[in-house]
Amino acid sequence: ITRTWPVSGRFSEPQALLYQAVLDVQKACLSQCCTGMSLENIYSLMLTLIGQKLQDLGVLPARCPDAQLARAVRRLCPHHVGHYLGMDVHDTPEVSRSLPLRPGMVITIE
Repeated sequence: ITRTWPVSGRFSEPQALLYQAVLDVQKACLSQCCTGMSLENIYSLMLTLIGQKLQDLGVLPARCPDAQLARAVRRLCPHHVGHYLGMDVHDTPEVSRSLPLRPGMVITIE
């Protein structure tokens, strides 16, 4: 389970804003975890939302071509949104992330 906290005990204002942005994106992604959705769909949503949040915070330029924004987001967030869980933490690499979610599947949203 991934957690983030400030070493000093308190977030600075920019840190708190970024933390809240990431938390908002995670909650939006969690809301999409339902039958028929796929990890790939949720990943696409995550990239879009992170791009919007980083633009809102001024980390990325407000006016940025979509392709350039997507590259910047993938550079700043170089991992997938989550993964399947089997009997071990990372034992399902052969399962496609495009597979629609079904009842009984277990995934992470990181």
